[in-house]
Amino acid sequence: MEEQQEKEELRQLAQCLKDFLGLDRMYTNPYAILSFLADQTIKNIEANRHTSFKSAEIAKTVSNGNSEPSAWLSQYWKKIDRDLKPLHINGLSEFALKRGLKKYPWVTKIESPGGAGHQAQYLITGIEIDKSIVVKSDRFSDVPFDIEYVAVQDIKPSFIARFIFNANHSAIGWRKWLLVFYPMLEMVAFSLLGSVLILGFFMGNHAITSRDLVYLIFIYFTFLLCKHAYQRSHAFLNDRIIMASDHFMSFKENNIVQELVTVNNDQGDFLYKKVQLTKYVGICPICSAQVVLEKGEPDFSKRVVGRCKESPREHVYSFDRTMKKGNRLI
Repeated sequence: MEEQQEKEELRQLAQCLKDFLGLDRMYTNPYAILSFLADQTIKNIEANRHTSFKSAEIAKTVSNGNSEPSAWLSQYWKKIDRDLKPLHINGLSEFALKRGLKKYPWVTKIESPGGAGHQAQYLITGIEIDKSIVVKSDRFSDVPFDIEYVAVQDIKPSFIARFIFNANHSAIGWRKWLLVFYPMLEMVAFSLLGSVLILGFFMGNHAITSRDLVYLIFIYFTFLLCKHAYQRSHAFLNDRIIMASDHFMSFKENNIVQELVTVNNDQGDFLYKKVQLTKYVGICPICSAQVVLEKGEPDFSKRVVGRCKESPREHVYSFDRTMKKGNRLI
């Protein structure tokens, strides 16, 4: 009976990891390894087989057996354990709590004793969820909602963003203030450009020419850029969240928000604020498609909303960044 209960707990952990990875389908080898372990653990539990896997088993499926298993897997294990785990601890913990689990799933490596024929083994285990995350989740457990969002932190920032943000895509200290006032710096730069154009236009004493018309067009577009920069700065300072600038995202990345996050200690006392780049995703309760965050315009001006990828104009949800929940708007 106890053995059966342990198997069921492991199956729930594996299913949790599988569903979490499916929220924002990522196809690199480290994620393929995690997906294989989650999926195969579920299948093996149902078939009453082993739930730990050797390098050869994983490499045969994920790498198509084209490499030496141990060497191939070792190069990705460092990224899984050192890079991906810290990135996903909070999001995966919250996702596990929403499923009624007391632990979040991750992969553990059991080193081999050495010698010919011995390989390291990899298995899914449950890790205790940080108490602060549990307390925060319990605060909003009774709030009604239509959709829940999960933070997916493995995003691809641009070169500029890598300079400003740390490995967890957050900025504190002077970098935080740079981001808070970044739109204002843009506005100042555009204003200086506009001033130069205006001077160039009015300094001439000749009749209006085609060059002057070009000046006027450039002045108009400079004004629009200044207006846009001011609106972004005003929105971020007042709403604490905006869609991230294209300057901070790689070419293929989108649906990332820039938010001002309050960090507290275990007792709930304020420590500091940070600027965070985050990608939130959810599952549409109507059609089960992925829901991502986008601007609310034109129907929901000045808001960040969740839009279903299959029906972005009809399946629209609010987004509360504190609770990470939302309700249907349309």
